[in-house]
Amino acid sequence: QGLARASDGSLFVASRLDGGSLIVHAADGSYRKVASGLAGARDVEMAPNGKLYVADASRGVVLAVNDDSSLSLVAPDLAALDGIWVDNSGVLYAVYGTNKIAVIDAAGQRTELPLAGVVTGTISGMSVREGSVYGVVGNQNTVLKIGSQAGAPAIEPGTVVHTASVEINGLDPSGQSLG
Repeated sequence: QGLARASDGSLFVASRLDGGSLIVHAADGSYRKVASGLAGARDVEMAPNGKLYVADASRGVVLAVNDDSSLSLVAPDLAALDGIWVDNSGVLYAVYGTNKIAVIDAAGQRTELPLAGVVTGTISGMSVREGSVYGVVGNQNTVLKIGSQAGAPAIEPGTVVHTASVEINGLDPSGQSLG
């Protein structure tokens, strides 16, 4: 389901096979199971410090993968969890429900982005570009600015920054929409 690339070229894959697991495919072609018990594994992201996070949609939680392959709860109560993203400063974003994003900082503090009335559908992808966080709202065929990091361009959150005549399915790492 989800993919994350490590700095050494390894690729981490969240898989629903074998009852749900996190598998690492090393740059040399070998692979191994890193964690199991992830029946609802939907997405996986790697923080800049190398910490792995897994979105488990069946339980509505975000889990951290520890060095010993055990799992730690990072964020509970995320009904209809769709995906996660980690920015360059290690802040975790969890997209869940209809138009909801939980933001979990490095200290574990959770805040909710106020998107009611701004986003009327499901956010299906996220990216950061020049310090601003953007989200794809596929049913609106738009890319919206969701939030900002320090030093980001001055665009108010909720501003439509791109529209398309076809459904937008995601954003590439540079923030360009993928149709």
